[in-house]
Amino acid sequence: MNTITQTISVINHASQRRSIRAVALYSKQTLKICKFLYKYGYLSGYSIFAKRNKRGRNRIYVEIHLSYYRNRPVLGRIFRISHMGHHRYYTCRELRQKIAQDRILYIVSTSKGWMSIYDCIKRGIGGELLFGVY
Repeated sequence: MNTITQTISVINHASQRRSIRAVALYSKQTLKICKFLYKYGYLSGYSIFAKRNKRGRNRIYVEIHLSYYRNRPVLGRIFRISHMGHHRYYTCRELRQKIAQDRILYIVSTSKGWMSIYDCIKRGIGGELLFGVY
């Protein structure tokens, strides 16, 4: 399973259970997801820690702390848009139409790095839609 998909499923599961925190395996993509969700207020924080597994090797994990408002998680759901073998690329004009259709925060992978859909429109560039958050 892809690390992005695995992290998204861990966060979704914790949100559905109304858990305060979730634990995912460390990767660069996991940190990027956490940074975006923290920046837009879906997470209250995240931290990195190491733990020994049964074989005695250290594994690095990311502890993700979900935000709550009036005893309900702020994060409704995260869903993956581009999958392995099925990538979805959009131009700047198509991204503008996406914003007009719904109020979902999309994360786009561009040649300049990962950006929110709003940053892509400001810069006038398109890219691959990775996932959406509502």
